Amino acid sequence: MPIVQNTPWIAARRRGPVNQDESIITTATTEAEAVLASLGLESDGRHLRPSSGHNSSLLLPCTGEGGREFLLKYFVPPTEGKYYPAGVRIADYARREGAFYRFLDSTDPDRLILPAPKTIVLDSADPPSWILLEWIEPAAGPREESLSSYHVFDLLERLRRIPLDQLLGRRDFPLSRWDTVSYLERIRLMYEDVSERVGGERWRRTMDFFTDATRWTESRPPTVVHGDFTEQNIMVDADGAPFLVDFERIGVG
Repeated sequence: MPIVQNTPWIAARRRGPVNQDESIITTATTEAEAVLASLGLESDGRHLRPSSGHNSSLLLPCTGEGGREFLLKYFVPPTEGKYYPAGVRIADYARREGAFYRFLDSTDPDRLILPAPKTIVLDSADPPSWILLEWIEPAAGPREESLSSYHVFDLLERLRRIPLDQLLGRRDFPLSRWDTVSYLERIRLMYEDVSERVGGERWRRTMDFFTDATRWTESRPPTVVHGDFTEQNIMVDADGAPFLVDFERIGVG
């Protein structure tokens, strides 16, 4: 999985674990390093974590024979007593990502349709505990100089080209259903408390905008939805090519 300089992944390494209990991270790191040992790989000492809100995985750069570099993505098991939003099954994050990489391996092994890291080894458990991915050398220099709007729209177009029927027909693939109406309702509930501060008229204009956007979105044909399409999940390699990562929320919408 590509790692780009000056991203929140790197910043997370510098700050240390955030938003999770230290003992959980310590245990998960020990388990992940045991996986590396079983694969004959060695951690290079960097423990990277995505900055996503669900905090469901660890990223460990590692090396193998001949100094070849890889990245282990280790899924942090659900924690007893930890709160998860209604309807969220934390194990499905790993299931979705594992299933999507299997899908890419069978339909696009060279990643010509969708630029994404190639799978080296995928844990056979259900849900998978880890995925070993190729390491992609990042572009040098500041992130804002390597990532462009062209990369963003190119990746969105490539996602749209994935045949939806091929995904829907796969077994044991818990696709997220990204429904625009329910998403808008969640947005409204999140921000309704600030309506008094921004003023009634401004709040009505904002909601009118979301309503119009929802009408437009619902008129579009369903397509593959990444589910966490942020700049942190778009990586640019040393040749300037963009890669999309983190498929824990892959779905249809």
